[in-house]
Amino acid sequence: MEMRSVTWAALFSRIRVGSLALVGLLLFAAPFAQAAPLTAVPPGFLSPVPVETDPAAGSTLIAGGTSEAFSGFGFSGVLVSSVFRGNSFGPDALTFTYRLSNDAASFNALHRMTISSFATFLSDVSTQAGGVQPTIADRSTPDVIGFSFLDGLGGQGPVRPNGQSSLMVIETNSLAFTPSTASIIDGSIAGVPSFAPLPAIPEPGTLALGVIGSLGFIGLIRRVRR
Repeated sequence: MEMRSVTWAALFSRIRVGSLALVGLLLFAAPFAQAAPLTAVPPGFLSPVPVETDPAAGSTLIAGGTSEAFSGFGFSGVLVSSVFRGNSFGPDALTFTYRLSNDAASFNALHRMTISSFATFLSDVSTQAGGVQPTIADRSTPDVIGFSFLDGLGGQGPVRPNGQSSLMVIETNSLAFTPSTASIIDGSIAGVPSFAPLPAIPEPGTLALGVIGSLGFIGLIRRVRR
């Protein structure tokens, strides 16, 4: 009986150690998950936002990388936006990255950033380790992708004065980009120059069909009014 007691004790000890090791492995591996799709059907959202060690690995920087200043009521800071070529969607597909910094002289923390022109494009979202991690990534409309920094929900809270966000990453299947304006939100809204996918231009045939359809609809309305 004594031998059985020792055997069971040893077994439970091994199970407990193994379980702790497994939990530790999961906790270590979870932050380095791959980017996750952000559906184009609102309201799409991700929480927590997947963390990658180097989201732009193997990509080529083709634009940006410079700081653009912004200011709103009670806050100011800079946004660094960059565009990389090459991602999981293909060698010519574009990745957009954004990093917020809040000035030490700001009175308010930064709670949200949005950027537009993502409609019609597939988008995988992630963030890089380091800095304040966004609590939620969302697609409030097909066109607009946002990152929120909130207290609770397992988040690290807002980007406080003299703080910096993590690198926010949006991989897309877009093949071209255009200058855009990001919105930094905390009570008031501050616009700042940035980059976003270039909306696709309809083919001439498709455009012509759209114009003909619109003219026909207008004509129908006029006949009904008479």
